[in-house]
Amino acid sequence: MAEKYKNGIYVCDDDEYNKRRANGKYRFTEGKIYEHDFDDEIVTEKSTINYPDSSRYVGELNDLGMRHGNGTYYAANGDAFTGTWNNDVLSGLGTALFADGSKFDGIFLDNFFAYQGIMKCANGNKYNGVWRNGQFYEGHGVRVDENGDRYNGEWKNGQFYRGYGVKAYEDGSKYTGEFFEGLPHGKGDFRSPNGSYYHGTWKNGQFYEGRGVRVDENGDRYDGEWKNGQINGVGILRYANGNIYRGHFENGIPYGTGTLYYPDGNKTEDVWRGNELVG
Repeated sequence: MAEKYKNGIYVCDDDEYNKRRANGKYRFTEGKIYEHDFDDEIVTEKSTINYPDSSRYVGELNDLGMRHGNGTYYAANGDAFTGTWNNDVLSGLGTALFADGSKFDGIFLDNFFAYQGIMKCANGNKYNGVWRNGQFYEGHGVRVDENGDRYNGEWKNGQFYRGYGVKAYEDGSKYTGEFFEGLPHGKGDFRSPNGSYYHGTWKNGQFYEGRGVRVDENGDRYDGEWKNGQINGVGILRYANGNIYRGHFENGIPYGTGTLYYPDGNKTEDVWRGNELVG
């Protein structure tokens, strides 16, 4: 039989009492189609809703025909959302499986990732922590940038590179330590492929204070103290020509008491200002 209702046509195998009973379909004028056992105007237990855009829902409904209870929504693009629904809104524990292979397990609030959850991305990235409005907010996460740089560490206040972490750069360099707003900031170590090494305090992405090794393009190599973002203090500067200076530095140049050693075994010990003796 076919019976017309104000919001569509219901087709089933049983017309007892002119009520919606038995197994059948209920088609709404806006294009949605319900498939399930109807019980006196109420759709119970698991139902299937087919939407005009080719998406569908399989799960429990309330007496208004809304997604309510446990169920899965299959989007037209291949994504699938499984969990607890409340009046057509996904809220509570759930799982999102995306068409690209990424997967989220955790808590939803008003259809968004919220509170605690784990996201495993198809490219290997993983985020485990607190979410707000669908965005990773705080916890431990891995991020790979388009240029190949990879960050593995803490996130705070919705920002990556905020806290302790490790950043491996595409050129082979690696920084291990504290970050703030995307930059090395605080205590940390940096190693580069050319052998340079910096250990100490960083500010806004620049090595600021501590002990560091710098190798220049011309082959000069400095190993010693840094202060205020410059070579300051006691250190050793090995020149590419074979000379070696041991002593004090100020703003990157020999300054104060020091000794210059020559490849032939001779040495000059005096007070220096740059490359000039003043003592």
